[in-house]
Amino acid sequence: MKKLVSSFLMLVFLFSFSGCSNSALKYSFQRKKPNNFYYTNALLSQLKDKGFSNVLALEMNLQKEKNLGDADIETVKSFLGSIQAKNFLASCPDLSVQPQFRIYITSGSEKYVINVYNEKYIGIFPWDGSYNMDYLDMSEIKPLYNLYNLCKYLYR
Repeated sequence: MKKLVSSFLMLVFLFSFSGCSNSALKYSFQRKKPNNFYYTNALLSQLKDKGFSNVLALEMNLQKEKNLGDADIETVKSFLGSIQAKNFLASCPDLSVQPQFRIYITSGSEKYVINVYNEKYIGIFPWDGSYNMDYLDMSEIKPLYNLYNLCKYLYR
């Protein structure tokens, strides 16, 4: 009887850890982000597949939020389309301040956040991401597509 119980416990123990070999789990335990534009690529592919469901801007000082209109969403699309590899930063810039604005983009069931720090720096990450956000330098982006300028326009 003792052998039967111990063999049963051993089988339960072995089968409970067999799910850990799932190949999808190998990405959730990586400590290093695969590349500097990981989340931005995920956002762009999600938008290509599902499109924009909702885009909301939040002003952080007064906690005011606004839904973006179609023209403003086109500005966000143009910004995302104008990003180049040289805009991505390898590490976090020296940002001692909280973001002045946040833009929440919902596409299908996924939600992404864009932290807008100033005219130069933004960060992109998913709502439930496990890596550091993607940091971008917007200094070479056209002023028309600059997200800081868009948010300033929305809250003027």
